[in-house]
Amino acid sequence: MKSSVSVMTVALVVLVAACSAVACRVCLKICPKGSQAKEIQDNGRTVCRCVDICKEKDCLPQEKCVLMTVQCFRAPCPPIATCVPCPKPMCPKVCPKGTFQTEVQENGCTVCKCINPCQEKQCQPQEKCVLQTVVCVRAPCPPIATCVPTCPSRACPKICPEGTFRTEVQENGCTVCKCVNPCKEKHCLPQEKCVLKKVYCKRLPCPPIAVCVPTCPSPVCPKICPKGTFQTEVQENGCTVCKCVNPCQEKHCLPQEKCVLTTVQCLRAPCPPIATCVPM
Repeated sequence: MKSSVSVMTVALVVLVAACSAVACRVCLKICPKGSQAKEIQDNGRTVCRCVDICKEKDCLPQEKCVLMTVQCFRAPCPPIATCVPCPKPMCPKVCPKGTFQTEVQENGCTVCKCINPCQEKQCQPQEKCVLQTVVCVRAPCPPIATCVPTCPSRACPKICPEGTFRTEVQENGCTVCKCVNPCKEKHCLPQEKCVLKKVYCKRLPCPPIAVCVPTCPSPVCPKICPKGTFQTEVQENGCTVCKCVNPCQEKHCLPQEKCVLTTVQCLRAPCPPIATCVPM
């Protein structure tokens, strides 16, 4: 009995040594659909990995790799990578986004896609891309990508009650026409104000001009001042007025003297009296 066990042990050792010498392995890893268990070298070691067999298959242009199911005498029966012709791309007649273009996918087959041509159209600032319908001899007639202004064209009206029209660029980049009062940018001197003066021109519209005019009337002094004499005085509003002032208010007399107004004669009226100190 011992001799038979020894013989079997020796035979098993010899078989394992022989299989190791010829790399006798069976890769029985379960792989998902589309891949196959295969022994590959990884850092000097032989490992069993699931490999996409179509990636190692070289097909001709306009062909794609598919997995063909096969029948074998003993399971497992892995599919075989086979090159088959790609289906001919058929573009429908209507493309709501724009036009049809062919595109080669990763599997090497050409497909028909509906592409908006505005995606590759470069427009200038204040412009946008729109699809313009065209007329052709034979359908389909794909639209053409065209750049059009994003801002509406607005003409300035003829009448501007505030002053004159000016163009102004808004935040959205569009230019608009605004009625502007030119007096807002006119700098006048003190005691002046800005007014709009009408002008005459050869061609309409004739916008008014901003002009600075005095804000205060010219002070006019009456001929008679019963208190004494007239003097000009600047008020709080900046305007100059004419006031009848008694010159004795600013006259300093000695003790036992008083100030009186003495009438004088002059060549041209009015002839204001003079403040004079006289004994009391």
